[in-house]
Amino acid sequence: YKTITTDESGTGQVIEFKDKQGLLILKKVRVTATADDGTGSGYIGWANTYYIYDDLNRLRCVVQPAGVNVIRTNFVLISSAVLNEQCFRYEYDGRNRMIRKKIPGKGGEFMVYDNRDR
Repeated sequence: YKTITTDESGTGQVIEFKDKQGLLILKKVRVTATADDGTGSGYIGWANTYYIYDDLNRLRCVVQPAGVNVIRTNFVLISSAVLNEQCFRYEYDGRNRMIRKKIPGKGGEFMVYDNRDR
């Protein structure tokens, strides 16, 4: 599903793409491009953020706009530089609890839970 939101002045535009389950896949924010009239537009002039989920619909990776610009030619996330410096990454245990969070430019944070899931 594609949703186009325009601000009051008509200059700012945000386009969101969601799958059939309502999960956000791509968010495009207009920077310098001409406004999208609903027929579509490319990547140039937009800040694009991709959201990647696993088979259980858990958010696993967020590729921020600078990372999208780096991988724009082939859309392959195998470079450790891109994964470590441009992506937010998340890991979960068997009980769907987040156990690790990796923020760009920072080491991973680990979460430890007690018997009461605190």
